Amino acid sequence: MGCVGDDEDAWEKWDGPLNGLLQCDPEELCDLVVRGERGLISLHNFLHYLVTVHGMQGALIEMKVGQLLQAIKEVYV
Repeated sequence: MGCVGDDEDAWEKWDGPLNGLLQCDPEELCDLVVRGERGLISLHNFLHYLVTVHGMQGALIEMKVGQLLQAIKEVYV
């Protein structure tokens, strides 16, 4: 069983936690741009799981991911 139950809506369950993680100050977002167990690859895999397995619309997380992309640019460019 995954992190979303069969009777749960993935968006309803994960919108709040994703907001807490991805809608913070740009300096804090830069801390997420790391490698390792809790790095970008893990976040990507989790978002991919929500979209592909639970049918979460990509448009729902577009702004969240856009903010993260800006932090990636600040760290790696």
